[in-house]
Amino acid sequence: MVKLELEIDDIMTEYMIPENWDEVTVKQFCDLFATSDEGLNEIQKVVRIVSVFTNIKFDELMMMTPDDFQMISKVITFITKELEGENVESIEVDGEEFFLKQDFEKLTMGEILSIDTLLQQNENNLLKVMDKLLCIFLRKKNKSGNLESFRNEFMLRSEKFSTISITKVHNILSYFSNGGNLSPTNTRVSLENEK
Repeated sequence: MVKLELEIDDIMTEYMIPENWDEVTVKQFCDLFATSDEGLNEIQKVVRIVSVFTNIKFDELMMMTPDDFQMISKVITFITKELEGENVESIEVDGEEFFLKQDFEKLTMGEILSIDTLLQQNENNLLKVMDKLLCIFLRKKNKSGNLESFRNEFMLRSEKFSTISITKVHNILSYFSNGGNLSPTNTRVSLENEK
């Protein structure tokens, strides 16, 4: 992170600006896709993107001088480069280890319903709900060493997962964005295979 001190409205404020994808959280990444650019001109779109990646409020950015805004924009030029995720089988969050559910072809009814509901409520945009999908794909192991069975209360983990670096979990969902998605057709196929 880069620390910048900028004066806005006669007040010196310190900002911590990410300088690479490792410093961007799942929440920031989801926020980028969660709001529409509809009705915004090109400058407003750029300001919104900078706001998402820096956690600086849109209104504060609008009060900055062009030079200060340009200084912040230069720090986050990494966003123009492709996001390369890590291949991981587990990640640690708040001292707890969560493992990737890898048998995507064998989904339970609860998993299918949760995924289908999330996608329907969010225009089938996986990136918009990545923090919530992680609640389905990341699990702890039980005493016998198997992944815990999915329960609806796992969805409460989304706030915890939203703080993870996007590079740690991006490849988990790339499976779906590269054609192996969980559309209603695919979940129906999964159901038919269970029969």
